[in-house]
Amino acid sequence: MAAKKSKSKKKGNSKRPGRRENPQATKQPHGAEKVAQASKELVAWRIRLLDDDGPWGWHRVDRETVVHNVLAKLRDFETMTFDEIMSRGGGSHPIPVKDLCSDAQVRLEEIGQDDVDELFSLRLKGEERVYGIRDRNVYKILWWDPNHEVCPSALKHT
Repeated sequence: MAAKKSKSKKKGNSKRPGRRENPQATKQPHGAEKVAQASKELVAWRIRLLDDDGPWGWHRVDRETVVHNVLAKLRDFETMTFDEIMSRGGGSHPIPVKDLCSDAQVRLEEIGQDDVDELFSLRLKGEERVYGIRDRNVYKILWWDPNHEVCPSALKHT
């Protein structure tokens, strides 16, 4: 009678897969360093999305207002980061799209920008606002709102 061969466990032939390296104990999201870096970078402008039409279109603004009010203030903002702009208490802040007036929400759809979660309001002075989309340190300018209509405040004179 022939001797039975015993099945021997071969090394690495277990039901648990082996691993070449031990995984890191903590997870680090991809792109976190880019976000952190962007909060330290000065604001930059993009004008490709400027809305020429609609209730807050730039066609409604006269040259003098653009040069003396809007561009002058944007030039000042260029020396700051978004964190600095928000922390100085000047009324500039992000606004969820759901909090915008219904006309603004409709206009975002019309211009193909309804996929954003929020707009950023830059307060120039008084009721004057410039609205745009913040992408890290880049501000994509959309609208000129001289009467604070895009997202009216419940408080008087804000």
